[in-house]
Amino acid sequence: MFNCGTFEATHEAVAELCQAYEAPRVLDVGCGSGALLAALAPEIRFGVGIDRDERAVALAHRRAAGLDNLTFHALPVEQLPDRDLGHFDVILFVGSLEHMADPHIALRAACARAHWGSRIAVVAISPDAPHACLTRSALRWSAEPVVAHLGADGLRSVAGHAGLEVDDVRPLYRGSRRTRGTRAVGRMLKGYDSLGGPTCIVILRPASR
Repeated sequence: MFNCGTFEATHEAVAELCQAYEAPRVLDVGCGSGALLAALAPEIRFGVGIDRDERAVALAHRRAAGLDNLTFHALPVEQLPDRDLGHFDVILFVGSLEHMADPHIALRAACARAHWGSRIAVVAISPDAPHACLTRSALRWSAEPVVAHLGADGLRSVAGHAGLEVDDVRPLYRGSRRTRGTRAVGRMLKGYDSLGGPTCIVILRPASR
């Protein structure tokens, strides 16, 4: 997920979302090694990362050494409603929702830790994008196979059943804007990704009653 400039692009998009809040509390579902939360640490009040992979969480703890506003838990998303972690302004699913057996359950569990002003950001890869097809094939027999790439349209339907609605859809153009070289890589990757549909960040909010 974070190869070829995707990490920089994702960090930029999530940091922009966090700027809508004053010192937000952020939950990263499927945090892996904690790289994204560590990058966000200077911009947020508090960050919690969860992942069911205990080895990844151990690595996240080591990465976050000295960052007192971050904490990590070896915890499946289904157990979120039962844990006293408080509520979060921004909840992230970055390269994680497509690995979860039931995205409805995952999003409903995230809702239990949201408030009415919260936003849930999901990186949604088009199921027909070349890198999505390659990832599904490469991880087919791994411990973390891809269950389904929903894409922005599929996520819209799943979110509705989880009590969420789409607030915004933002294309995620890989390649940081910071240097000429990475911008050039980003343009090439944008063209590559568009062969099967774009990768987007879909911003969800609790549905209006």
